[in-house]
Amino acid sequence: SAEKAKIREVIDEGTRERLIYEIKKKTRNIEDICISCGSLNVSLEHPLFVGAMCQGCKNSFLECAYQYDDDGYQSYCTICCGGREVLMCGNNNCCRCFCVECVDLLVGAGSAVAAINEDPWNCYMCGPRSTYGLLRRRDDWPCRLQLFFANNHEQEFEPAKLYPPVAAEKRQPIRVLSLFDGIATGLLVLKDLGIQVDKYVASEVCEDSITVGMVRHQGRIMYVGDVRNVTHKHIEEWGPFDLVIGGSPCNDLSIVNPARKGLYEGTGRLFFEFYRLLH
Repeated sequence: SAEKAKIREVIDEGTRERLIYEIKKKTRNIEDICISCGSLNVSLEHPLFVGAMCQGCKNSFLECAYQYDDDGYQSYCTICCGGREVLMCGNNNCCRCFCVECVDLLVGAGSAVAAINEDPWNCYMCGPRSTYGLLRRRDDWPCRLQLFFANNHEQEFEPAKLYPPVAAEKRQPIRVLSLFDGIATGLLVLKDLGIQVDKYVASEVCEDSITVGMVRHQGRIMYVGDVRNVTHKHIEEWGPFDLVIGGSPCNDLSIVNPARKGLYEGTGRLFFEFYRLLH
């Protein structure tokens, strides 16, 4: 567990406790209260767990749910986006945390202490069960979470265009532009997938990586140097392309790098080369 500065106070912890007690006695439905703060003025469903959410907690969730501390974990509770003392998930692939108040109230008294004593502790999003006391993980939480963060999901859009697959005998080799190519893993994967490649143009500056690509693929790759020197005129000359791939350097974007410079400094800004060349 860890102590964190609390971003906001629960509206009335006593009220939330009373309402949770009524839910346990089956005199109230959990979908009628905000499980984050205890408010009865709810406006939507909690995206991760069965229960409702008020507008204030929705705003807090949007702002704080995916803020991360220097230790790589979420800064605030997955349920209420608050919490002074939080329990951190022991799953290496998870960065969520849950506050002691929510755990003891929704899962059951003493559950927080039991979680602290369990090493490693898998949180309620990673555990094999979907129900822990009153805390029930939604089966479709990934879709709900995506809709929750889509600011314009209430707008109407035209149906997505679906194109019929091309018959195998009519398929033509593709032309690929690979930015930040590295050791030509993209071409290797395309080959493994059985996709025929007519032309593979790669932007890479590391001489060692270029050497690996030239040796492994026997000169099939056309290397064009630094992506920052590639112009739209070059694209027209080398193209047209069916596929653009690549991954910009992430060292200045990674949360595990304490000296990271972010998206707008250092190598982080290279991400915008995708946008520049695609437009």
